[in-house]
Amino acid sequence: MSEGWHPGPAVGEGSAHAPSPVWRAWTVGDRVVVRRRLAHADGSGSDAAGDAEHLYTDVLGVVTAVDDAGVTVRPDPPRAATGRDHRADPVRIDAGDIALGKRVPPRPVRRNTSDTSR
Repeated sequence: MSEGWHPGPAVGEGSAHAPSPVWRAWTVGDRVVVRRRLAHADGSGSDAAGDAEHLYTDVLGVVTAVDDAGVTVRPDPPRAATGRDHRADPVRIDAGDIALGKRVPPRPVRRNTSDTSR
């Protein structure tokens, strides 16, 4: 586990002495990255293409809701110069699917690399 990542819910978290998962301290507007477990329809840990190696995926974006059942994150749009609206739908991540997560700094402002006035 890399430094800064915090695990999701622990087994037996319902006990009075279990630590609260880090994502419960997040507030609406926080920019976060969440590593979530992928759910496979057949429960075998493998998808239709037989890809058992991809067990997790990351969601990077802004928290829009937090409750006991999990978090909702509005993913960061891709950096594209197409002029089209790339806003993704919010992603609901159930508490049991959160493997790791942490707050991250705001997205850096993109510099104009074609500026030749320097």
